[in-house]
Amino acid sequence: IMVSIAGSIFHNAGQCILAAIILKSMNVFYYFGFLTLISVLTGIITGIITKHTISRLKNLKVMS
Repeated sequence: IMVSIAGSIFHNAGQCILAAIILKSMNVFYYFGFLTLISVLTGIITGIITKHTISRLKNLKVMS
């Protein structure tokens, strides 16, 4: 789950950096706090769903 959270946060950080470069404005970083909060929530949800999916696939003998 921590990998999903970290991936989500770094994804948003990268998008903010690119948006700042493209727009030539640092104002996009005002959204970063909100995006980080949302990233943690979506990272947790993604991690939980992935964990359950992998365990069900192992029960179906799809994954070893």
